[in-house]
Amino acid sequence: MGHGRRTILVTGGTGIIGGSLIPELVGRGASVRALVRGDALEPARHRLMERLAKNVAPPSVDPEAIRTCLGDTTRPSLGLDRGELAGVTDIVHCSGSTAFKDDEPGWSDNLLSARRVIALARSMHHAPRVIYVSTASVRIPHAGGTVREDDPFDGFTNGYIESKRAAEALYVAATDLDVLILRPSIVIGQGINDKRMARSLLWVIPAMAMLGDVPIDAHSRLDLVTVGFVAGSIARLAMRPTPRHRVLHVSAGPSASATCGEVVAALARRDLFVDQIRLHGAGPWPTSGRLTKLKAQVREAMDFYVPFLNADVVYARDRLDGILGAELPACPPVTDYVHRVLSLISKDEAIEESHRP
Repeated sequence: MGHGRRTILVTGGTGIIGGSLIPELVGRGASVRALVRGDALEPARHRLMERLAKNVAPPSVDPEAIRTCLGDTTRPSLGLDRGELAGVTDIVHCSGSTAFKDDEPGWSDNLLSARRVIALARSMHHAPRVIYVSTASVRIPHAGGTVREDDPFDGFTNGYIESKRAAEALYVAATDLDVLILRPSIVIGQGINDKRMARSLLWVIPAMAMLGDVPIDAHSRLDLVTVGFVAGSIARLAMRPTPRHRVLHVSAGPSASATCGEVVAALARRDLFVDQIRLHGAGPWPTSGRLTKLKAQVREAMDFYVPFLNADVVYARDRLDGILGAELPACPPVTDYVHRVLSLISKDEAIEESHRP
């Protein structure tokens, strides 16, 4: 895949990663076709522009370089006609379900969408490169440690992880296509002025403050990255030839990761949400007497996330560093910015997020 002008179809353009990636691509000279679900074009384009406007510091872009296309990644050809696909050089597949609680949406959105993207690429006269945005969580070993891209799938799992593993397997098996698999670690919406995206994962911190005693190891490392780092890295890779390694972590790596205790300490310095948090170490929930109905519901929601927080896993980033070199975007440690993201969220909004399916 050469350096010529790129026409890139992006799925998930109204989401956290896709909505930050689109202006990065356009700012680097690409023409973008953004796949957006909807019944009519104008409302879909309006939703896309609303999402792009939430980026705090996007590159200056020409809106005419962004074409909204109505579609659905679970439909044949993604619901697109041949005119909308003409000239597409790359498909960046960002969309998917991140729900931990319900397996079915993950299997539909993540696995079926992979099948649809592969079938579409194969059907096109000039097969585009496919860049699949997966997750580093496809491997969370029970013993913790530093994970490399070629390590086998094992360790902690749930429906979300299984569906992403299965989707990756489909892309790996598509040896007739030019495929690049990118695995962001835990993506934080720093740089997006949106409460819903801010609380996407970080709702667990005010939830922990509500519960007080939590079974989390203060020494467990967390590999968290800003959406700007992820989108900037993907955009730079999309404008380059496909690298020799076809699976890359887009992660903080050992140097920029932080422990759970360091995150709580960083928030304590800002007086945010942590006055009651006590990290008791991995294990069962501490005994704290009878729980209110609300606290029991929040604890149940947190049960899906506690294993991630206690995994003590970081994801090696040597490959990405070696490919992008001096072009690699800045990857600040989460302790530098977590207070800014959490300042968008009230405790009530965090509890509301814990009840989302």
